[in-house]
Amino acid sequence: MDKLGVSCVINVAPELPDTPLSSVMNPLYLRVNAQDRSEVDLAKHFDEVADLIEEVRLNGGCSLIHCVAGVSRSASLCLAYLMKHAGMSLREAYTHVQSIRPQVRPNSGFFQQLRRYEQQLRGSSSVEMVYFASLDKEIPDILEPQYRAMEDFYQRYRSSLRKR
Repeated sequence: MDKLGVSCVINVAPELPDTPLSSVMNPLYLRVNAQDRSEVDLAKHFDEVADLIEEVRLNGGCSLIHCVAGVSRSASLCLAYLMKHAGMSLREAYTHVQSIRPQVRPNSGFFQQLRRYEQQLRGSSSVEMVYFASLDKEIPDILEPQYRAMEDFYQRYRSSLRKR
């Protein structure tokens, strides 16, 4: 973290111990207690985390946001930051983050919260929720191609097993 100049660490993984911090840089530390479950209210942390990241950036620092896998919770907080302080739509923010970390996929509940946050910030939402029959639930339209590809793969796999 010292080599990267990390001056703020945001830990969004209550199931992990506190992040070991550098005694050289002595970064700010914020622990966000939020499990990766659709019903968890992550939105209550959007402004606090986004504003902290922006304050650190304006003071010449950089922030590390982590959870367990870097897929849902930390990604959702990054998306909220980009919407609030970089002026991006949710769709733009997701596309940007996914171009850097392709495995990013906030859970559906977090996506719903991000949609509401975008509505609050911009007056509209750039991502729609669509019903996906094989899961019997709504998913963000931006993830539909990934889900369709997985569904096609599983159907081909199950079909190949039946032929054996």
